[in-house]
Parts: sequence; C-alpha cells; structure tokens
Amino acid sequence: MSSTLAWGGWLALIACGLSSCIPEYRPPSLSEPHAVVKVRLAYHAWSGPELEQVVLIGAYGVKEIPTPVQGGEGVVARPVLVRPGAVPWTVRTAFFHISTTTRTEVYQTGESVPQTRTVTETFRENDAVCERAIRHLAVQNGIYILQYDFFADQRCSLHCFRQVQQPDGTLGNVPCEPAP
Repeated sequence: MSSTLAWGGWLALIACGLSSCIPEYRPPSLSEPHAVVKVRLAYHAWSGPELEQVVLIGAYGVKEIPTPVQGGEGVVARPVLVRPGAVPWTVRTAFFHISTTTRTEVYQTGESVPQTRTVTETFRENDAVCERAIRHLAVQNGIYILQYDFFADQRCSLHCFRQVQQPDGTLGNVPCEPAP
C-alpha cells in the first residue's frame, strides 16, 4: 500500500512526528497497584529504509520503545507498567522512504510577462504498513507479554500472554484474558 504526503504534510510530520503528536502514556508508579507488560516487537522483514513504530495504550503513546537495527530481522522489547483493568493496545508500524521531485512552474504577477520557477516537492511514500489492536484484562501484580510480529505489508500479528508459574517452578505463557 503506497500513500503520498505533500511537502507541507511532511514538514508537519517532521515537526510533530507521528508518535510525538499523541499524548504520552503516564504509567502508575511502583507504589500504586499495577501489572507489568513486556512489550515485544519482532520484525521478520525490513520493508523500507525508514521505520516508524507507534505503541498505544488507548489514545496514549508509550514512549521510549527502542527501534531495532536497520536491516534483517530485529526484536526490541520494553517493560511497561499498567493499571489493573481493561488495557487496550494498538501497535502501528510503517516502513517508508522519502522521494523528491522537481518541476518547472509558470506563473504571472500582475500584468507582467509570465515567469518560470523551479519547484521541489518532497513526499513520504509508505513501502509497508501494518496495524493491530487487542484488549486484555490486567490483574494486579500480573506479568504479561504483548507480542507484535511484522512480516510484510498488511501482514502482522499482535498477541497477549500472561506469564504463570508452572508446577515445576518454570514460567509458562497462557493467552491473556480478554477485557469485557
């Protein structure tokens, strides 16, 4: 899927940044009731020269999610504290490149002779995008894994697992309880 963003929109995107225009998520403190979600983003393909990734809890952006090393497969992870209750997650990724075009434009000022000028436009072109959302019910002191896997344009998955202690003392993963 390819989309084009005009120069003015690109400037706004640079100034604002997709994730910086989103209000920042404020996690609970360690002294408040909370659960821990280990956000894990795995890129099984690198589909363009630039990567933009956004992780949301509701309408709030989770900051400081690392960006994997460009090229090949990459996995990044970050623990996030959440309040007990329903937690809505959205993960958006976009691989993109920047294109620049130059054209000659004819214009007139008043009754004078037509003038020409060179106009350069810069566009953001998406090479591959994907977005997934999930809601789970977080319980106090619970430990969860939010697993996002990117494979190609419009091919990604998002799963939630709760870490539970097995009878032999090891940790196992079970699907998260969906939020009502």
